[in-house]
Amino acid sequence: MLQVKALPFIAVLDEWKNFVGILTHNKVFDVLEQSFGLQSGEYIITIVSPEKQGAVAELTKSLNKRGINIEGLMTMDDDGSKVVRRLCIAVSNVNEGLLNELFDKLERKGYRILQTERIEKSDVIPRAIVED
Repeated sequence: MLQVKALPFIAVLDEWKNFVGILTHNKVFDVLEQSFGLQSGEYIITIVSPEKQGAVAELTKSLNKRGINIEGLMTMDDDGSKVVRRLCIAVSNVNEGLLNELFDKLERKGYRILQTERIEKSDVIPRAIVED
């Protein structure tokens, strides 16, 4: 199977398969950085969720109830498992006490907190301004 990271860029085609441009690694990483909320988030939380209908809605409701802002959210299968799903959530408007309260509640509901990391703005990689 072809690995995307081995390519310098990805060709973009229209619905008639005509070449319309390229998507560079920088653009892909920009999108990932925005998706993770690295510019505006304070913490990134990685949670294992039981694979059940409404799990993401339940999680976001718990965050909203505490006034925690979701700056970015990505879901991933946990190694192809149909039993659990990993969620990476960038949050703001939160402190460690509020996070601990949230984690206790989520763990009682069957979620597992894998990792919590404070986002340091120096962690965000500055990019040179280059037109692709």
